[in-house]
Amino acid sequence: MINWTIPSLCIIVANLTLVFRIIRQKLRLKRPIRWCQQQLSDKSTIFIPKVSLESPLKILTVRSLMLCAQQCNQNILCRVFVYNEITFNCQLYQSDLSSGNITFIPGSTSQVGRIRYQPQFYLDYNQTCDRCQVNRYLTCQNARCQCPPSTTYWDGQMCQNQLSYGKTCNSSSWCRQDWNLTCIFGSCQPNTAHRTFLCKKFQKEIKHLICKLGATAITFDDLSTPTVNGIIPSIYQNLSWTNAYYLNESGIPNIGYRYVRVSGEYVCWFNSPMTIQTLIVNKTFTINSFVTAAGWSDSVILTITGYFSSIQIYTTSMSLNTYTQRIVELNWSGITKVVFNPSSPGYYDTGIDNLCITF
Repeated sequence: MINWTIPSLCIIVANLTLVFRIIRQKLRLKRPIRWCQQQLSDKSTIFIPKVSLESPLKILTVRSLMLCAQQCNQNILCRVFVYNEITFNCQLYQSDLSSGNITFIPGSTSQVGRIRYQPQFYLDYNQTCDRCQVNRYLTCQNARCQCPPSTTYWDGQMCQNQLSYGKTCNSSSWCRQDWNLTCIFGSCQPNTAHRTFLCKKFQKEIKHLICKLGATAITFDDLSTPTVNGIIPSIYQNLSWTNAYYLNESGIPNIGYRYVRVSGEYVCWFNSPMTIQTLIVNKTFTINSFVTAAGWSDSVILTITGYFSSIQIYTTSMSLNTYTQRIVELNWSGITKVVFNPSSPGYYDTGIDNLCITF
């Protein structure tokens, strides 16, 4: 269970009542300014959007948690922020707790914060713009206080984030139109105007890019640092990792890793047998699916083997190329360890992204 606290900065700001009163008088505001509705989770936590297509709104480097919180508060679309006190990495997300998971990672130096959203913050919706001159939750559009464009919608009480593939909708404004989704028979589906392309690509693949219900999506985007690549920690996402690395695909263009990446900018890569196993003896997990491609050379043969303790339970092999993305769906349950072993007449480098695991 995640515990939430109020940042000390919010308490300090809330006590500046005289300053607030002067500002309200100057701007002739009828309602108090809502400067801060932020809460912090426990330390050693990370945030993972449930939809793999959801990448951070912004990634920046700041020198403190409070500055990261301030950046989120200043971005009208930001609802969740993640700060790493060692790397000073600050990630801003539009996703909220209904569309993402907060995970406790022992030893992690990250912490998650959120901005609270409640119906009473939207009492000025559809009022004239003088009612939302200083309002974090609404913007002035066509002389009226409206939801922030273009990825939110009004549900009758609050501004909500637009919905992803397969979610129940009442109108197309409820669906992520920047993902070419529209409301069809009460469900967010690919836009009919793009049906030929999307039905073959987006609609077919999206069920693989989004993990199954109850599964954990490991996107590797929480490993982002100012450098292009690095070593995946030996303990990451409640699993033990050996011979595993990560890289920023955008920093190494025109190679196979751009076909590996399906969320954010970071992917996992390896060029020798990579092992992922549970931290507790005989504790099992299910490896559901992942996206993969060769990094530098074609004709990489990737052999994947699943074990319970030292007993081999599953195995499969596949050929990978650099300019072809491959979606692998295994659904191997009851394993304690999985080994990814690449081989090739050229370079062995192989990448994976959006690894779906069920504990």
